[in-house]
Amino acid sequence: MNKILLLLLVTCSACKSQAGAPQPPQTGAPASHGDSAATVAEIRRLVGAASCSSSTQCRTLPVGARPCGGPDFYLAWSSPHPDEASLLALAEHSRSQRKAEASRTGELSTCQHIPDPGAVCVAGACRLATPASAS
Repeated sequence: MNKILLLLLVTCSACKSQAGAPQPPQTGAPASHGDSAATVAEIRRLVGAASCSSSTQCRTLPVGARPCGGPDFYLAWSSPHPDEASLLALAEHSRSQRKAEASRTGELSTCQHIPDPGAVCVAGACRLATPASAS
């Protein structure tokens, strides 16, 4: 029993956050991290209202990066976006920034994978899909 407990503690220690390190959000909302917060604000500005006429126009955008891999969160956006190239470039920049910040500070996370929720058109705006809206 003691060996199993010790094994679990050793195995999980890589997934625990360091004391005092910023904690990534658990709800899919972005964390505020230095320069990356300004990039996220610009991404949100470019996404805007994400208006749509059908779900085929809706896309998800992975934003930021978690220390154990994957994005911090997703945003829904509309594919007929007037500046899609800038939006995608900013998303990649936010990923690079967060990876550099986590590396510089030694930040760790819970290693929880955040799956892409998909996006749907609801009342003329792209929104992240939920189990109810996806069916």
